[in-house]
Amino acid sequence: MPMSHILNLFVYVFVFLTGVSALIYQVVWQRLLTRLLGAETLATSIVLAVFLVGLSLGYLLSGWWSTRLKNAMKGYAILEAITGIWGFAFMVLYAGVSALTLNWGFEPPFWMVFQGLFCTVLLLLVPTVCMGGTVPLLTRALSRSVANATRQHSWIYALNTAGAFLGTVLTGFLLIEYYGISLSIKWAAGINIASALVFYLAGKYAWKSETVHETSKEDSQREPEPASTPSSYSPKILYAVAFFSGCSILCLENVFIRITNLAFASTAYSFTIIVAIFILSLSIGGYLVAVRKQFSPKTLYRNQIWITSTFLLLFFTIDKWPYLAHLIRLPFNENIVGFVGFQLLGFLTLLAILVVPISIAGITLPLIFHELKRSLDEVGF
Repeated sequence: MPMSHILNLFVYVFVFLTGVSALIYQVVWQRLLTRLLGAETLATSIVLAVFLVGLSLGYLLSGWWSTRLKNAMKGYAILEAITGIWGFAFMVLYAGVSALTLNWGFEPPFWMVFQGLFCTVLLLLVPTVCMGGTVPLLTRALSRSVANATRQHSWIYALNTAGAFLGTVLTGFLLIEYYGISLSIKWAAGINIASALVFYLAGKYAWKSETVHETSKEDSQREPEPASTPSSYSPKILYAVAFFSGCSILCLENVFIRITNLAFASTAYSFTIIVAIFILSLSIGGYLVAVRKQFSPKTLYRNQIWITSTFLLLFFTIDKWPYLAHLIRLPFNENIVGFVGFQLLGFLTLLAILVVPISIAGITLPLIFHELKRSLDEVGF
């Protein structure tokens, strides 16, 4: 098999696996910060906030960097290597921060937030900024033309978030329980180092990808989209939509974690279940954009109407969640089989409730990318 075909396979596999590693980190970090801060709810909010701020900052910086790199694939390999090294050193860093803050009280509300943010930023900002480079750098590296950039961006987004879903479930229910926090982090770091090697080799051999479900024959037959296709929206409006969309998703994720904690009385697993549902649904949203060939000027606008409508409908179900959890719990005995059955049925029930509105929300980012792209030189930015 030609080297290019081998790298083709491995690059997409590791796009998926880097999503797995990212959420192994997130779930583990939530457990560790809960231990450090002594507050489950606060740790969850702070970890989610810093994690997403780091990703957004990494997305911004890597997008700018991608337009100046001759080889974006090698650039991304560097970021994966940094993340892996940080992962292997994380428990030492965590011990250092714990010692530094040994006499801190984390008194609510001000010091709990201020000191908690300080500790979390020290521990998480560097790796999350590196993780944020996934989509912009790989979109830049893998896009063959501005015509297929939207689909390429959407496939990377969908594959990476699908891997994140698997990482969330595995870590929350298996890895930490059976192998512990330290080993779980090392496995994630190992994925990062292996990814760095694969992406470096892909860059070295000047690998050029086609879209995941697009053959070269289909690519040659498709009429390319004009490089300077104007958007129906100004960049300021698109950036505002992206900002408020991110705010709403993070707020809703925190709210649903708390509601699930109250209804299902299982804090550690509630975090895993809600994060997994959100990530899986976002991945579905990315997939829906990836398989769609054309977008009308009103697609983004209609998407926002659908998001608003589905969340309004969801609002009227919130007061029924505790009773729903009670009904789900009734058939199961208080043993390991009953526990697994209850968690699985709870996950499937919540997924059925949330998958449509969150998937529609997951369409937003790829659509905004589609509206913003102008030329291949600006695809990563």
